[in-house]
Amino acid sequence: MRSLYDGRQLKAARAILGKSVQQVADDIGVNKNTVIRAESYRPIPKHSFSADRLEDYYNKYGLTFQFDNGQATILIDKSLLNRKSLIY
Repeated sequence: MRSLYDGRQLKAARAILGKSVQQVADDIGVNKNTVIRAESYRPIPKHSFSADRLEDYYNKYGLTFQFDNGQATILIDKSLLNRKSLIY
């Protein structure tokens, strides 16, 4: 089950990693407009393949998403965040 709720979480995750829209798009094999569109969802549609793909991508960098009590947040696993050789 997806824990990602809002496109702003995706945008914040990208900022945490210091990646551009184009870098993320290239890493997951989509057009940059797909990333931009997913980041604009409020809330994210229940069936969004691009959001699912982006969530998986950020999870590999140690970022997980939560939505609890009306708050959309990102949790950071510091042990994964410092890995330089992550392969998607």
